[in-house]
Amino acid sequence: MIHNREEWLLTPPVKAVPLPPTSGVLVRSPQFFDIIDVRNEHMKGQEGNVDKEKALQQWETYIELISSLGIQIHKITPQKDRVDAVFTANPSLCTIDSQGKTRAFLAQMDHPNRIPESLLHAEQYSFIGFDAESLPPIPSPWEGNGDMLRDQERALLWCGLGSRSCREGHSAIAELLGLDIAFLDLPDPRYYHLDTALAILDPNTVAVVKEAFSRDGLKLIQGAFERIIEVDPAEAEERLAGNMWSPDGIHVFITSGSPVTITRLEAAGFRTIPVDTGEFLKSGGSVFCMRQEIRGEI
Repeated sequence: MIHNREEWLLTPPVKAVPLPPTSGVLVRSPQFFDIIDVRNEHMKGQEGNVDKEKALQQWETYIELISSLGIQIHKITPQKDRVDAVFTANPSLCTIDSQGKTRAFLAQMDHPNRIPESLLHAEQYSFIGFDAESLPPIPSPWEGNGDMLRDQERALLWCGLGSRSCREGHSAIAELLGLDIAFLDLPDPRYYHLDTALAILDPNTVAVVKEAFSRDGLKLIQGAFERIIEVDPAEAEERLAGNMWSPDGIHVFITSGSPVTITRLEAAGFRTIPVDTGEFLKSGGSVFCMRQEIRGEI
């Protein structure tokens, strides 16, 4: 278990079994997407302010772009009153364990009306062909892929400690997967999930919102990766530019209207795919939030 850069240098994590390519994504239509209360800093003043027709158009465009890369789309059936269920990164985690096996775990959501979303994920995983596992009892929420990112080169999980996920949940999943763990504090409420501030783009490259992390956390990230691409702070705050996703180490999905960050990504050799996620930004979510990555054959 790794907590700071010094511990990383003393006992660096071992190399992992090579990760299989991204084969599919778990997604859910925003048919019932809405903002009914304030759950993060981005939602303030946005209650009832969703253009649902526009949100659906933006989502459908995004799904078409994902599909164009040869990635299979697995759609969860929409269910009334599940207003946040479009953000499929949170109610579960689908990743690769230390033996190279694809496994899925159901999250323990923070807000009561999001708790049923994990059961919808369980049903879809079962339909795809494998069973999702439940968490051992933990005292606080644990919000899946939103706060847990799989390192692509090492047998390691990067885990965010903010308002939405507890240390116990991260530790339980790491033990079940047989992987090491690195904790990153998220002291800034604007970056309430790790996926809003850290994106692992390839085995050696991350995009980082520096303002989201403690000094120690930032030093750990900087010591762990060869290339650090800094997300423009204004674009991170206003456009959630740090909430990006690369399914293949080549293409990077990112919210449109982020020219500074896009220029930096392209200068590093990535092919950016800007996506208009304006309606979802009102709820504090963007491209990473709206997909649950599935790697390997299932």
